[in-house]
Amino acid sequence: MNFTYQALTWGFLLALLPLLIHLINMMRHKRVEWAAMEFLLASYKKHRRWVWLKQLLLLLLRVFIIGLIVAMLAQWDPGKSWLTRFGAKETHHFLLLDDSYSMGELANGNTAFDRALTIVGRISSQASERSNQRFTLLRFSKASGATALVEEIAEVTMNNVADFSGAFVDSDFPERLSDRQKDMILTQADNGPLPALQLLQTLVARNPDQHRNVYLISDFRQNDWENPAEIKEALANLSSQSEEIHLVDCVENGNTNLAITELLPADDTRAAGVPLFMHLRVKNYGSEPATNVQVKMRSIFHAQGTVQAAEPAEVLGQIEELPVVVFDNIEPGVTATKRVQVFFPEAGKHVVDAELPEDSILADNSRFTVLDFPEGDHVLLVDGTSDQRNQYFINSVFRPSQLTNTGIIPDVQPVEFLRDTPAESLSKYSAIYLMDIGRLDPDAITNLEQYVTHGGGLAWFAGSQVDVKFFNDQLYRSGQGLMPVEFAGSIINVPPLDEATPHLDIIDHPVFDFFLNERNPLIRRVSIDQYMQVTPQWAPPEDSTVRVICKLHNQQPFAVEQQFGNGRVVCFTSTLNPEWNNWGQDPSFVVVLLKLHAHLTSSQRILDRWPVGAELNIALDLQQYNNTVTIFTPGEDPASRAIEKLEAVQSDPQSPVINATFGGDATPSRTTTGTTTSGIYDVVTQRTDGAYEDSRYALNVNAREGDTARIEKEQLIASLEPIAVRLSDLDAFQGSASQNVGGTASFWLMMILLAGLVGEQFLAYLLSYHTPKGGGVAT
Repeated sequence: MNFTYQALTWGFLLALLPLLIHLINMMRHKRVEWAAMEFLLASYKKHRRWVWLKQLLLLLLRVFIIGLIVAMLAQWDPGKSWLTRFGAKETHHFLLLDDSYSMGELANGNTAFDRALTIVGRISSQASERSNQRFTLLRFSKASGATALVEEIAEVTMNNVADFSGAFVDSDFPERLSDRQKDMILTQADNGPLPALQLLQTLVARNPDQHRNVYLISDFRQNDWENPAEIKEALANLSSQSEEIHLVDCVENGNTNLAITELLPADDTRAAGVPLFMHLRVKNYGSEPATNVQVKMRSIFHAQGTVQAAEPAEVLGQIEELPVVVFDNIEPGVTATKRVQVFFPEAGKHVVDAELPEDSILADNSRFTVLDFPEGDHVLLVDGTSDQRNQYFINSVFRPSQLTNTGIIPDVQPVEFLRDTPAESLSKYSAIYLMDIGRLDPDAITNLEQYVTHGGGLAWFAGSQVDVKFFNDQLYRSGQGLMPVEFAGSIINVPPLDEATPHLDIIDHPVFDFFLNERNPLIRRVSIDQYMQVTPQWAPPEDSTVRVICKLHNQQPFAVEQQFGNGRVVCFTSTLNPEWNNWGQDPSFVVVLLKLHAHLTSSQRILDRWPVGAELNIALDLQQYNNTVTIFTPGEDPASRAIEKLEAVQSDPQSPVINATFGGDATPSRTTTGTTTSGIYDVVTQRTDGAYEDSRYALNVNAREGDTARIEKEQLIASLEPIAVRLSDLDAFQGSASQNVGGTASFWLMMILLAGLVGEQFLAYLLSYHTPKGGGVAT
């Protein structure tokens, strides 16, 4: 049984008083022999069973009446028993608590999440002072992680998702809630209110016989509430199923916040021993300029193949502090960018991270990046000329000297190599350069198409040996082939009338932006004397990826590119060597060729972006790896990194692959919090030969969640009309007036008590002695 005031239940002992009084009265009787009463004794013996029954009923009724009085005073709540069918409605409080990291905004020593927990405690305390109350508490992060569809979610699942699910509120409930709140921590997720509202619709619909109050406790950022079409739909459904909807704002205005939005490598060749620039971007989400912003940078060097055991200190690597990056001034709403150079002498998966000074929100002050540096970037050079004059110029760029390392390793092969080498073997090259190739075998074309389709980069340079008909029929194929353009034949380039006019008309493109807007005078030194003219009817199709990326002064294409599958092709209409131009002898050629290579291979350097809470799926070859997977989660130092050991399993008996899943909606971890924290996650596996391998994942918060801009109250209420909501802040919120609507069974207990008192008086009257009417004595 549930009682609002448990201490008063000791009053049920008073129900023993009628029995005690009855026993005392029996002890006071004194037997006296009286002959005149013999005839009355005979009559009593004849009816004594009926008299005893009435006396017993009177005694039990008096005990029952005292019990009813105590139950009324203690406010008995019969819960879901049959009595509630005749009693007043329950009041069910449904609370949605925002625990996204923007709720960590600090003001006056407390975070918004701290104030939100205060509001939750206030609601529970008010509910505990009333009768017949229920309490459901659901956090945003838990709702987003619900594995079942909201329409099909079971009660057992709901108990795992919600902190409290329909819990009865008694006088001890605030204490139980306080104990649970100690385990509620702010997440680093960016969960909005929509998943929680959608889940709540299902819960509210399950309780049609209750008085339902909904509380959404959040910080009401513009990112979530500026155009709340889906949120409005969910609130409209809740409004039709509940009596009150409270939107409780728990943020104090006036705080500033800086966030690291990006820490990305430049789109350049990435190889061991080659310096690389990183782009660091910081955004000012505050309303005031931020000055002298100092960002700490560090790199963690982790050479490939150095892990000898699954030990934290060995896995982490060597930490190096980089020079502090200073932003002199960042205006409100502006994202500032700085370049930082990093250098790793050996191949491996290295780490670069950045950290801002502490401000109002801490979660977005850090950013992590994992950089995969190979030993070198292998490229294939195929020169169609007999004297190999093209490859000399490209080799001089990629391998200028023994002391200069571009990270690019050229491999010169004859044309037949493309025919005899399958596409799988070509995949070791990040790019292929074809120079003045006359014809290709069908097998070579097939291999090249497969290579580019799977992400390879291909550059083609024209020349005097090119068979134009073969090129158009086999490589262009009416726009369906590997090459993006159709040729009419070679032609002399007539110089521009004005000698100051450059031969090249530069378009804004990563390969040629070195010359953009004629900022660099080197463009005037490039002279194109001959080129392959495109057919008059050719034009880039509007629905294709083909585009001209550089033109001659006469508006004829000089360079054309297209996306082919997952790879990229760039076709030049002039030669690589100085036969048709002087470009190969100009210093700008070096810059453009390196930019061309970076552009061709950029799709292979797509940086894996893993958000906080992502699911890491580790797939291993069953024949080459053991099934034990060790995961090191982020920590300040190696000693504090939590370790999780997983067992990779074979999901399909026919599959040669075993999988281990960590984080996301997978089975909760036994020793860690999964992937809910930003930082570096190291995954160590062991091969069947005993060697260890380490792979790394950088998980970062969504920087957009750190935007502290909040929606105005008037705008929010207007955007939700005609839904009736009550919007208040921490100080103004007083709870729900409808708390009093719910009640215990006190009303019906009172009715039963009145009936019991009437019955008690009637039985007492029947069992008592009464003088006959008229006062005479019967004879």
